[in-house]
Amino acid sequence: MSDEIISRLTELENALVEALEQEDFETAEQLTAQRQNLLKEFVDKVHSTDDEGQKAELEAFGSALKEHYAQMSESLTEKRDAVRKELMQLHHNQAGAQAYRQVRRTR
Repeated sequence: MSDEIISRLTELENALVEALEQEDFETAEQLTAQRQNLLKEFVDKVHSTDDEGQKAELEAFGSALKEHYAQMSESLTEKRDAVRKELMQLHHNQAGAQAYRQVRRTR
């Protein structure tokens, strides 16, 4: 069961990355919801297993997954900040150009 969850998580991650690269945000949102449900299932599996070897394996995978999500979050935050900065520059440039045209018309 744990191998099945891990492979499904991996497939969802790959599909999510592909959807984000293609800027298909609706699909990405659906995949994120599926991933959250699967992660809950994974956590339940870790807490319910009595096999110490399997539990250690699952916890190691969980730690690697947590690190992966932290890196992904950092990358997305950097991209979001870059887009915000670019949008602000465009907004300021537009406002500046509009103000320039308005001043020019009044002369």
